[in-house]
Amino acid sequence: MNKKRQIKSKLNSKQQYVLEEFLITFLPKTGHKRKNPANEFEYIHTTLNKVFIKHLGFKLTADDVLFALETLGYNFFPLKGTWDTEDKSVRPSKSGDLIRYGTAYSKYEASFLYVEVKADTVRFLKRTTTTLPPHTKPDKNAKTNLLLNHIKHFKKNHTESE
Repeated sequence: MNKKRQIKSKLNSKQQYVLEEFLITFLPKTGHKRKNPANEFEYIHTTLNKVFIKHLGFKLTADDVLFALETLGYNFFPLKGTWDTEDKSVRPSKSGDLIRYGTAYSKYEASFLYVEVKADTVRFLKRTTTTLPPHTKPDKNAKTNLLLNHIKHFKKNHTESE
């Protein structure tokens, strides 16, 4: 019998609440089984960690994010990997046999773990953590600024009330 790793968050209850509310507000469940590099768990975790460090003042581990997503009932779509000899990298594959161990992936016995969120939204969240180049299209710039304002409003309502 294969024992699956128990995932626990090290966040305090207030931080856990803020993370869960952030996920509900900015990355709602889509109900779609789309697999895109931007809705893959590692990309989501690094993006959320950058957003939380810059805008909300605390760090997130992979286990913190996985625990919150599981608590909120998000669906995960795991895929194992296969070795691509040309690119010398692991590629997602339904027939693969490679698994990442020692991380959140080991619980799902996967190399790639996709989450039911909009990949485009994750990309825009990541843009809020950097300075946009001057040649950025106006519509992308406007959408990023709107998202920044939503994050500031969220922070005011969820972290500055104490």
